[in-house]
Amino acid sequence: IHLAFTRRFELRRGVVLMAEALKILLQSVPQLKVTLAGSGLYEPWLKQKFRGESRVIIKEAAHEEIYALLNTVHIAVIPSTYSEGTSLACLEAMACGCAVVSTTTGGLGNLVIPGYNGMFAQPEAGDIAKIIAQLIDIPENTKRMAMNGYRMVQEAFALSIWEKRIKQVLSDAGIR
Repeated sequence: IHLAFTRRFELRRGVVLMAEALKILLQSVPQLKVTLAGSGLYEPWLKQKFRGESRVIIKEAAHEEIYALLNTVHIAVIPSTYSEGTSLACLEAMACGCAVVSTTTGGLGNLVIPGYNGMFAQPEAGDIAKIIAQLIDIPENTKRMAMNGYRMVQEAFALSIWEKRIKQVLSDAGIR
C-alpha cells in the first residue's frame, strides 16, 4: 500500500495532522509505504520525526515530478486545515488514479464525494488514520474510488472542457 502527501509542508496544508496520522498508521499497518513530497517550513521537523523509519520517504519534489509519483500511489491524503479553494492537489491525485482522503476544508467538499471517489476525515489525526486504515482494509473499494475519481476528472475537469466553457462565457459576455 503506497500513500502520498504531495503538498507544501505548511501547517494550513495539514502537514502536522498528516505526520500524527502516520505515526498511528505505521504502528498498525506493516505493509504501508509513505511518500511525503514537497517543501516548506516543516521539512526539517518531518525529517526529524521520521528519522530511521524506512517506510517513510520525505523528499523535495518539483511540481512536474508529482505526477510520476502519484501514478505509483494508491491513496493521496489532503488534510488541509484552512484556506483551500478548488484543490489542484486533489484533482491531480484523482487524475493519476488515486483514491483521496481529505478534510472538508474549502473547495475539497466540492470535489470529494464520500464513498464514490474518496473519503472525508475530520481534521484530527486519529480520524484521518482511521479513514486511511478503512481504505487499506478494503482494497477493492479503494480501487473503485480511484477509478471514479479518474473518470470524474476526465469528464468534468479536462482542459478541453474548461477551454470550451471559458470561450462560451466570453462569447455570452460579448467578448471575442
